[in-house]
Amino acid sequence: MNHIYYFYGEESRSHDFLFYVLNRYYGIAASEKDLKKSPCGKLYLEGSAIHFNLSHSKDVVALAVGNSPVGLDVEKLRDKNFSKVANVYFGNSATDAESFFTLWTKAESFVKYRAGTL
Repeated sequence: MNHIYYFYGEESRSHDFLFYVLNRYYGIAASEKDLKKSPCGKLYLEGSAIHFNLSHSKDVVALAVGNSPVGLDVEKLRDKNFSKVANVYFGNSATDAESFFTLWTKAESFVKYRAGTL
């Protein structure tokens, strides 16, 4: 079963958050030395059956954990100039910030699930 956890705080504490969740809810005592990176940069624990994915945006950190591959993306809505990126990836489907970030987080989550990057 997959679960999503989140906290509001500094991005620099995201690994501490990951280790806390893995220890408290999954009984896995992990630390920085246990983290490995795939060729595309996705973190994993070598030899573990647990899959996870971290995402952060500003002061929000989100974590998906499961027994099968997971992917998630979190973005805080902001008035950023997204029109060039929107046209490249989504054509005319993303005309405002909310629709752009909805499409972007869905796409990014799927790509992370497949262990890739946009």
